[in-house]
Amino acid sequence: MSDWYVVKTKANKEELAKQNLINQGYKVYLPVVKKIKKVGNRLRFFKQALFPNYLFIKFDFNLIN
Repeated sequence: MSDWYVVKTKANKEELAKQNLINQGYKVYLPVVKKIKKVGNRLRFFKQALFPNYLFIKFDFNLIN
């Protein structure tokens, strides 16, 4: 039975870790929120991890060698 686990990542490397885990065939969930930041005279919209330095991975722990 597959369960969800929390994985700690390096600072600001959640997307990289997510892509690497997806490439290995794991199901990954990285919740993000939209943020607004003022840069000069403009407002910039960007995505930020809801839980910085963490993401969720689903796998069956019993199948690991």
